[in-house]
Amino acid sequence: MLEFARYQFDLTELYTRIFLKKMHEKKVVFFNVCFFNPLFSDVQKANSARYTEAFKHIDLRRNSIKLKEIHQAVLVEIEQLAKFCKTCKPARKNKIF
Repeated sequence: MLEFARYQFDLTELYTRIFLKKMHEKKVVFFNVCFFNPLFSDVQKANSARYTEAFKHIDLRRNSIKLKEIHQAVLVEIEQLAKFCKTCKPARKNKIF
């Protein structure tokens, strides 16, 4: 159970970084505050689908080998999005006028 909880935590971290990346890519100077709602909805759906799929594959937490594999894949993806952590500030886009 503890390993599955760690997986859930890291999965949430991954999708938080994906959300931050999408917000950074879609950000404009003057924007409606609600511009992030569709982004959040898409990321939330993807997170939920991945969680559900993982839960099916680990056979109610009894398949620890499969859990380690999918958890490792999540950790690799988190590392690939290292510049979108909570305290990180990605480089600003160059503005062309």
